[in-house]
Amino acid sequence: TSPSSIPSSFSIQPVFEFDTPEPNVNYMIDITACNGVGCGDVSETVEFSSITTRLAKLTNICAPRALINATSFFLTWAYPELAVNPPNGEIADIVEVQITYRSEAANEDIVTEQFPSLNVTISGLLSDMMYTVTMHVVYSQPSLSGEDVILSIQTLPEDNQPEERPQIDESLIADSVNPHINISWNPLLVCEGGEYLETYVVEIRITNRALRGKRADDVDTFDVDKDTTSFQYNEVQPFTTYDTQVFANLIIDGRNLRVALTSTLSVVSPESAPTEPRDLQFSDTNYTRVTLTWNPPERPNGIITNYTITRVEVESGNTTEETVSNSPYIQMNLIGNREYMFKVKAATNGGIGPDTINSVTTLSGVFPPRQP
Repeated sequence: TSPSSIPSSFSIQPVFEFDTPEPNVNYMIDITACNGVGCGDVSETVEFSSITTRLAKLTNICAPRALINATSFFLTWAYPELAVNPPNGEIADIVEVQITYRSEAANEDIVTEQFPSLNVTISGLLSDMMYTVTMHVVYSQPSLSGEDVILSIQTLPEDNQPEERPQIDESLIADSVNPHINISWNPLLVCEGGEYLETYVVEIRITNRALRGKRADDVDTFDVDKDTTSFQYNEVQPFTTYDTQVFANLIIDGRNLRVALTSTLSVVSPESAPTEPRDLQFSDTNYTRVTLTWNPPERPNGIITNYTITRVEVESGNTTEETVSNSPYIQMNLIGNREYMFKVKAATNGGIGPDTINSVTTLSGVFPPRQP
């Protein structure tokens, strides 16, 4: 004990009972005789350790789910309540905690010893395997023995994905004002790793289904306070897949560790109307026809099913409309030396988008000029 914690006790009998030992603590006792004049020399120091009773067992054993993966798990424990005098009067110290584990597929026990730490990482395990773990205290006196504690621990599959999934409310994913999804998860309890928790992390991998294969997926990451178990994601776009997973940021023995709390759950937003087609251009213009080309909308918001081309003869106002599947498109049966306005708009199963507009004037005359 530190000097500041040394208590003083007085007795006129040559016997003193110390009945308030702390668990697993080394004690040093000095005795001094005193009379009305003063106190004599201090005796030789007597040292002993507080110990446990026979068949005591470890307490607060945890295998935090946040720290179980495909090849390892983490164990924590506390020592049992201790007493100075075991039943037979022996004085003993805790020597070690002995941990034995066996997999369903193994033919022999694997033994590890851990002291004085109150935690250990067991690694080199098989994935997706149930392990039987036995733990007990070993004392310096062979006649003292701790009671076994047995627990079962299942390692994760090889992909390290936990069984638990996040809960996602997608009822407002297509809301016209504020499309969003609400994500929630179960809190990380103390014995599951909550004592090491700094923040939760929500990771959302975003895949635009209309552009898949044309550009890399985006990932949004959000830190969430450890006292909160829900998050609202407000950046929902049409026809997009959101692969959502929840992690925990832990600090264990000064080390930062990020672990998965849930597996990945996917939701898909529905299609909606696309934006306007881009870069409407004309080429090969002559007396009676013109070729139209354009690029798809910047945001298709779904699978483009068709394009509607509207032709307006500016002078007369005559209008025709035609549906095509893609660019380019050749407009026939025009009149020479006339201005035409063309509108092109795209459609998906979620709606029809706005027009893109451009104008062109055909060449004057009826027939192409002869070659000289």
